Amino acid sequence: MKKHARWLLPFALTTIALARCNLDDARNTYCVNHPGVCQSGTGGGTATGTGGGNVGGGDGMGGGGGIGTGGEMGGGMGGDAGTDAGMPDAGILDGGACPPLVGTGGAMSGDRIGHTATLTPCGQVLVFGGYRLGAEANASAEIYDLASNKWYPAASAPAPRARHSAAVLGDGRVLFAGGTEDTTEAQQTLIYSNGVWSHGPAFPEARTTGAQLIAYSGTAIVVDGNTTGPRLRKLNLSTNVWEPLDQAAIPVIGAALALVDHTLWSFGGEIGGTPSDAVQKIQLDGATPAWEQLVGVTLWQSRLLATATPLTSGFIIIAGGVASRSTYGNMATFIFNPVGPTVTNGSLLNYAPTTHTATALSDTEVLVAGGADNSGFPSASATIMSTSQAAVVRQNMPGGRDGHTATVLPDGSILFTGGTFNQPGVDLATRRLPNGTWVSAP
Repeated sequence: MKKHARWLLPFALTTIALARCNLDDARNTYCVNHPGVCQSGTGGGTATGTGGGNVGGGDGMGGGGGIGTGGEMGGGMGGDAGTDAGMPDAGILDGGACPPLVGTGGAMSGDRIGHTATLTPCGQVLVFGGYRLGAEANASAEIYDLASNKWYPAASAPAPRARHSAAVLGDGRVLFAGGTEDTTEAQQTLIYSNGVWSHGPAFPEARTTGAQLIAYSGTAIVVDGNTTGPRLRKLNLSTNVWEPLDQAAIPVIGAALALVDHTLWSFGGEIGGTPSDAVQKIQLDGATPAWEQLVGVTLWQSRLLATATPLTSGFIIIAGGVASRSTYGNMATFIFNPVGPTVTNGSLLNYAPTTHTATALSDTEVLVAGGADNSGFPSASATIMSTSQAAVVRQNMPGGRDGHTATVLPDGSILFTGGTFNQPGVDLATRRLPNGTWVSAP
């Protein structure tokens, strides 16, 4: 199928009971892969295991960082993955066990692009919204269950949404923001909790398809996607109000974002309508957070719609994207070291992707997968690149796809969903196992 989604640019009842130990494993794996959600509270810092060197990741564009020491997926989660880092006990997190699953399960219900796929604290993946081929944004949702390797229907949201963003709050609720409701920019947020949907707090200003939600200290921050007002807002869970964290009113579109500890880094993007090579940062826990543009430290080329993937080693890998709206993707990658700070060139990709995903595999490696190549077709490439400047490892997905999602699962595999495809018969969802093999998801 020829690529049709360059519009992404601005970018009951069957119950599966989980044993307490398995639920702990799911929660601990979730905290390891989502330190921004779990870092606050009395548990003290980010959950860290000694057995693990776990993978990290996120949904949609970009990825997250895993926490742990040792080899990738070595020895499970280090017992109990260290402290629970402030997350509630399994008995109360997201209602305890996963919500009951409806029916006998089966394959993913249909094609989606511009959707989200979010790992919930109980270990299931919630896929929501997006566009169907030839259709407008939809409000449907479905759940992937790793234990059965099947998909199950979920309740539809109160409003359709596409090209939106998602983040998990510290109490287990999933927050959705930005994007479009058919053709209208969405100002209202949505919340999913234990199988039930509700409206969340609205933004003071409309946030377009460029808005990005990021989990932070048990709540969420929203960055970019607006033309007036602060660039960044934080959700105050006590008042249910989106409060400004900075006063920057310059609109930024298509920047690659990476959260490391309490520092949010921004790479490139379109600033005030002009493609940028700037590296910016904001210290979120500062007394008066403000964006700071680094002097003398830039990307060697402006970049829109790249991915920025933080690693536990402290490095951030920037990959893919375009130099401007009038150009195609780029094979160049950058390795950013906050110590210094410095930007160095990484290994070249074997294709020039946009609308791809980039997922951390270890403290030195990132998997760049799919995306549209310069011919406008979905690529099947899956390239492993390293901060050590080792030769890249070339792999292939079972079929080309772009505009998809990549979500790290509790067993260390990565679930790829949706997107557009370059050939018939490609599974709507597939998994990459930790050993590098691909299986249907289905």
